[in-house]
Amino acid sequence: MRTRPWFPLLTAVVLTAGPFGRGSEAPAVRPVPRTTMVAGREALVLGFEVLASFPSDLPEAATPAVQIPADIQRLSGRRAVITGFMVPLQLEEGRARRFVLVRNQSSCCYGVAPALNEYVLVTMAGTGPRPVMDTPVRVTGVIQVGATYEEGMLVGVYQFAGESVDAATP
Repeated sequence: MRTRPWFPLLTAVVLTAGPFGRGSEAPAVRPVPRTTMVAGREALVLGFEVLASFPSDLPEAATPAVQIPADIQRLSGRRAVITGFMVPLQLEEGRARRFVLVRNQSSCCYGVAPALNEYVLVTMAGTGPRPVMDTPVRVTGVIQVGATYEEGMLVGVYQFAGESVDAATP
């Protein structure tokens, strides 16, 4: 089986976090995403306060989708905007075709590895943006919610078909 060039980095992120992330405390009430207009079309504004708002310690034998809350599962297939930091996984001609979007800079490399619900695997349509790792970016696209397996290993619960990447504004 051929290993994808970005797979070792993603595997390291997941394994560093422990088998299934470190978990997080669920808030008493989950924030409700608001909507905004991007390029003349409506999109949900999804922050990690929504995406990571449930415990992420998913057992290996269970189907993770069962443990993802129903309101989070209903986000699947929706156009959304998510702001975070880019960790490139696959570069093509100097552009990030695939990357992980994480909540903060301490979620990468030398900090605390993110839990499964604290990052989004992004695959860009077209050529993708130039990699930017030290400033937050705003990614627009369509989110898919559910367990994602690569080579038999659970690697995430959020996939994102990216349309565009812009500098995040405060």
